[in-house]
Amino acid sequence: MGKRGSLSLSINAIVVLILAITMLGLGLGFMRSSFGGVTEQFGQVTDEMKQQMIERMKDNVDDAMLNAYEINMKPSDERFLYLAIKNTDDTTGGVNFQLVPTGTDPVVDTSGNGVTTITIEFFQDMLVGPSSIDVFPLKVTTTGAASGTYKASYTLQDDSGSDIKQLQFYIIVSA
Repeated sequence: MGKRGSLSLSINAIVVLILAITMLGLGLGFMRSSFGGVTEQFGQVTDEMKQQMIERMKDNVDDAMLNAYEINMKPSDERFLYLAIKNTDDTTGGVNFQLVPTGTDPVVDTSGNGVTTITIEFFQDMLVGPSSIDVFPLKVTTTGAASGTYKASYTLQDDSGSDIKQLQFYIIVSA
């Protein structure tokens, strides 16, 4: 009888081990699918945000606007701004816009707290079709930034190099 009990215990241990490994695999698969594409999703403009900004641009006389002109961030943080651009030209193929830093340093510390690292990335070409409006994401990253207020200044230009609009926004860093 002692041998049957130990054999039964071994089979139960194997079944529990197999179930545990299966559940672990399912849990890891769920986590990967839930959080794996988050970074890519942030780089894309959500349809709702895009529609809201396009509706605002239709009523606006400006050729470009940001969804926010102040961003509150932590010393090491990452946020997204959205830039809506209106192409009033009806040229076939559209216009390719670009953001050019104003001055030598596009981000200036206005609070006098010293050197910091703030980067602004553009994810894609800003090609806007003829007589249309499109929205593009801008990724703002602070790396070890000192607390304070930082002014970012860019010029929106069309593909011929003509200035379209001066864009300025503030990055407020607090611990």
